[in-house]
Amino acid sequence: MKIILWIVAIILIFVLICILFLLIAKRQNNKKTEMDVLNFLKENPSKASLYMIKNGMEKICYNSEVKMPLASTVKVIIAIEFVRQVVTKILDEQELVPLEELNKFYIPGSDGNAHHNWIKSIRSNHKGVQGKITLLDITHGMLAYSSNANTEFLMAKMGLDKINENIMKLSLSSHDKIFFFICGIHVSLYPRDRKHRF
Repeated sequence: MKIILWIVAIILIFVLICILFLLIAKRQNNKKTEMDVLNFLKENPSKASLYMIKNGMEKICYNSEVKMPLASTVKVIIAIEFVRQVVTKILDEQELVPLEELNKFYIPGSDGNAHHNWIKSIRSNHKGVQGKITLLDITHGMLAYSSNANTEFLMAKMGLDKINENIMKLSLSSHDKIFFFICGIHVSLYPRDRKHRF
């Protein structure tokens, strides 16, 4: 029960961080007008999707059926699987993982310093035990700091098939299967790097 409360708290922290980022972005965009939004839609018709309901009536429906990348919000689905595996005793949230093993999943410049900031936080809070960190702390780093390395580590640890089962359980019928997105960077760069070697 304690672990569920921790995960709920972590998810709430993640949501609060998202709200904070939105508030900061709002302050920065206060000078923008409706015309800026319309101009963006006009110049980038395939990059935006809007759906607005007011008082139960649909007001705006623009590309609402088009799938768009959800970026870090996918981490909530991964966190749900983490909770499921802890509750069913598949995982122990206190299992220690060497930071060296976790860092194998880190690609510099892939997350806006999120992983670096999480590691800094871990060290300043004396969370690491002889160079190791708990699965719960790794999950916290995924949600609170948006560490992509932590995300991909957890995806590998829990299994993509198990994580993807949650898409149907959560009735996310139009959601694509989750895949290793940061590792995909290596795959996409491979042909370019190979070309430059010859």
